[in-house]
Amino acid sequence: MWAREHARGRPATPTRPDEVEAPSVTRSLLSLQASAGNQATVRWVRDARTPPPLARVQRDELEWYDDGGAGEAEELQDRPRPRTREQARAMVDAHVEPKACFIELESTRAGWRAIPGTGCAHWVAHQRGGPTGTNRVCEAGFKYRVTDLLASLTQRSADLQGARVGDVWSASGSSHVGIVRAVNREDGGTRVVSVSVENDSSASGGVVTQVKTDGSIYGG
Repeated sequence: MWAREHARGRPATPTRPDEVEAPSVTRSLLSLQASAGNQATVRWVRDARTPPPLARVQRDELEWYDDGGAGEAEELQDRPRPRTREQARAMVDAHVEPKACFIELESTRAGWRAIPGTGCAHWVAHQRGGPTGTNRVCEAGFKYRVTDLLASLTQRSADLQGARVGDVWSASGSSHVGIVRAVNREDGGTRVVSVSVENDSSASGGVVTQVKTDGSIYGG
């Protein structure tokens, strides 16, 4: 082809760079230069060393992905581990009885925690065998809120006059509860003047029996 065009007096048309054979084939760079010209040869060499745009994008994406993965791994390593049951039990206040179950799952990320607040309703629920449930309960399933405990019972009297042994005594304002262990009467046994209440007291540091002269009574 080159000979025919040269014979007709026209300059030879360089072969396109993408049609030029690679160095690995028989034709050498010298023959490429002779047939296609210097500029075409330079372009071919330059293009052979430059990866296609798609390859560059894929490599960039992989590099970005690797950086993100490393950052996420570091974040997971720095994140505190969820508290275990044993760690939560170690945080239970000294006055609470029973202690081992006075814990609850805070969240999957935070783990277990000691139940916030006092343990009076929790202790009463254990003594009476209930109430139990699935919400706002200790690990053993017993309710630990005063309001939940009283909601499961029936009010006998707004004062002490309806008290009987085994009933639940509640302080004014439903802030504390205990179990009536004795009823103290006067006027020939017609008037209740006080009750002896066993209760789990944060102020006293544990389970104690105290005389109460006011409050309300619940049974059921």
